[in-house]
Amino acid sequence: MIQIGVTADLSPNGSIHRRTFIESIKLAWANLNLGGKNIQLIWENDFATEIGGIEASNKLINKGVDFVVGHYSSTAAKHALPYYAKEQIPVFLPAASSDILTQEFDYTFRICGKDSDLACLISSHIASKKPHKLYIGCDNTVHGIELSYLIKKNLSSVSAATLTNKLNNANKVIFIGNFNNTVDFMNINKRHLQNTEELYFTDDLVHPELANYAIPKKTNIFIFGYAHSINYADAKFINNQYYCTHHEYPSTFFLETYASFEIIDQLIALSKNSNEWKILLGQKDWKTVVGRITFKDSRDSIHPKFALWKFENNNLKMIKEYKNDRQESTFVL
Repeated sequence: MIQIGVTADLSPNGSIHRRTFIESIKLAWANLNLGGKNIQLIWENDFATEIGGIEASNKLINKGVDFVVGHYSSTAAKHALPYYAKEQIPVFLPAASSDILTQEFDYTFRICGKDSDLACLISSHIASKKPHKLYIGCDNTVHGIELSYLIKKNLSSVSAATLTNKLNNANKVIFIGNFNNTVDFMNINKRHLQNTEELYFTDDLVHPELANYAIPKKTNIFIFGYAHSINYADAKFINNQYYCTHHEYPSTFFLETYASFEIIDQLIALSKNSNEWKILLGQKDWKTVVGRITFKDSRDSIHPKFALWKFENNNLKMIKEYKNDRQESTFVL
């Protein structure tokens, strides 16, 4: 029997992506008939924390999993991956974007984009603006800390952006963090943000739940994230299937999670020998709902379609899409 460990923050009031993760796995399980292929799922909650990631990885390893899909959080993933690498267990990351996750751990394969590419995109956009004072803030997650560092580094020599450590001095603000921490940032700094011309968030905030929170009314709010699921041509069937059930299209990271199971399904059809899996993952071209994925030596897929969204009238509207031209850290409109 093949066992797949699935792990993310499964707490009812935890990650905004909890439903996305669960629904994607349920749909992949049914559509790919994984139960009929002698495959078993092992669920573990990683709480999107350092300790949670370590505990979840050890539980999954002790239960003998052959693959892992997760962790969604870079914080949990960073501390869990050394344990999987030691056991040579392939891990598929649908959402964890820290560069070091694939750079330092040989058995890690990323489906989503990586922080350095997103930092390049954000920095390029900010650098094109007229001269301004910019505040860059983040939460204490690995993603928040690393992405904010990369953006600051990229903008350090850009004359258009004068970086400031004081929120009340800035006319443009970027905050990088998970959904809950970003909402807390808005609530705590509501008075200062009312006078901000442009407020930028990142991927977690491309979520319909954003409309349920108090947003600065006079501020232009933008979010750098991923393209809408309907922009993935190979996902048409899955999108329609999901829409018929939920009367909405899937949120960010749904397709990336589904794609992880498609790759595992194709991989075990090629070989049941675990010694061959890492080699095959680096050699083959994998057909998925997010397009054809090739990992090569970097173990990073080059499929992501980043996008710039605007939050307006309690709705999210995608206003630009950036496609990777297959040159590292280079994007074109």
